Amino acid sequence: MKIVAIAAYSGNPPPNLVEEVRKFVRYVATRCGSSITFLVGGYWGLMKYFVDEVLNHGMKVVILPPISREDYDFPSEAIVLRLGVDYRVRSVFLARACDVLVALGGAAGTMQEIFTAYCEGKPVALLVGYGLDSDRLQQFVPCIDERCTSRIETFKNGEELGRWLCSKV
Repeated sequence: MKIVAIAAYSGNPPPNLVEEVRKFVRYVATRCGSSITFLVGGYWGLMKYFVDEVLNHGMKVVILPPISREDYDFPSEAIVLRLGVDYRVRSVFLARACDVLVALGGAAGTMQEIFTAYCEGKPVALLVGYGLDSDRLQQFVPCIDERCTSRIETFKNGEELGRWLCSKV
């Protein structure tokens, strides 16, 4: 079984991005979902849409909330690990614990998770083109620096992203 970390926007996402995330989850659920446990950093913003869709398809999800949100109301089907750490430390745990990181779009937290996964040598996929700050990272594809400790791949839609992920697990 592979652990797939999801880096995603904590704010109110654009509706067209939510639909692409649903397409991504549907693709994965029908083609490789039983071999994956998803790991996310919360249950709000785009992460909430993702978690709800994953659980609707009967897949496994683990939530690592930051200490300030550990008392949040989480779905009973999700595994919630309350680690007692802040947002940034939680992001490091998320990126280090995974086999693959999928960034669905976001801001600084998503970008931190991408950079950490890259530095740890984890494959990274980034959904781009939805107007979020993480779109700026396209300039670093396929490698952030000359060491090229990992590769960053970009995708414009959920099905392409799902196909890539299933090829990695």
